[in-house]
Amino acid sequence: MMSQSTGCFSWLDNKTKNSGRGLVLGALNSSGNRSILTQPALLLRYCVPLLFGVFLWNLPAPEAMDIRGWQMMTIFLSTLLGVMVMPLPMSAVTFFGMAALGLTQTLTLKQALSGYSEPITWLIVLAFFISNGFIKTGLGLRIAFCFMRLLGKKTITLGYGVALTDAVLAPAMPSQTARAGAVVYPIMRSIAEVYDSYPGNPSARRMGTFLTLVVFHANAITSGMFLTGAIKSVLSSGFPVLIPVTISP
Repeated sequence: MMSQSTGCFSWLDNKTKNSGRGLVLGALNSSGNRSILTQPALLLRYCVPLLFGVFLWNLPAPEAMDIRGWQMMTIFLSTLLGVMVMPLPMSAVTFFGMAALGLTQTLTLKQALSGYSEPITWLIVLAFFISNGFIKTGLGLRIAFCFMRLLGKKTITLGYGVALTDAVLAPAMPSQTARAGAVVYPIMRSIAEVYDSYPGNPSARRMGTFLTLVVFHANAITSGMFLTGAIKSVLSSGFPVLIPVTISP
């Protein structure tokens, strides 16, 4: 344990010896990058969401909105801006936004965390864990070879196979993002790369562009085919509790 700690501090010292600032700035480094104190652009990305929130917070609330609603919108917009400029990973920015809700007493801690009690939220998280498993274990590549063996005679049949995969998953996975981005996308990308079609270069137009458009349109269709095909449909099914309407099965 002691040797691991010594090695860690030696690594930090080596990273920062050129700047002469020692371990203090080394502890502020992330993934080998320089400290935020030596990067004005990165420091600006930290300050912009905070200054934007302070500016909106001190503005008077519109007549049609109470003060608490205005404060919630201010924190939401500041958090959204933080996600866009990304001074930190999205999860960390979201955590700071939720902390701001509690520290300003805009919402209680129970109200701020109530969204995490929804099973759908954890279903999305689980789907993205599955996505990482597809990529790291090579399962996506194996499924791609199965698609190629069964449907790989023509490009259009590969498109049918990807669309059918989305349709099969739609009733059991009520999230467009999780289904298309976390499960179908790794398979689609593996198939495209087998055909030497890689994103970010001209080869993407061989197979990748076609399959991406197929996944996009198939996902939009399957989301409307089933009540459990998208989060918005599942959540809207609870509206009759508040609004006197009837949703037929």
